Amino acid sequence: MDVLARKSLPERVRHAQAWAERQLSRASQLIRSSSVASTPSLREIRNQSGYILSLRISRYVYTCFSSHI
Repeated sequence: MDVLARKSLPERVRHAQAWAERQLSRASQLIRSSSVASTPSLREIRNQSGYILSLRISRYVYTCFSSHI
C-alpha cells in the first residue's frame, strides 16, 4: 500500500495494519530461522507458530474492522 493510500485510512486501521505487518515480519523471520532445522520437532514448532500467528493476526484485524462492517 502506498503512503498516500495509507494516510487516508483511519488511524485505528493504520495501527492495525502496522501491527499485522510486524507480526507477519516476525513470523517470516521465525520461519526462515527454523527452515534449516532437520528435526521433525522443530518443523512442527515452525508450522504451529506460523499458524498461531496467522490466527492472532486474523483475530486482531477482525476486531479492528468489525465496527466498520
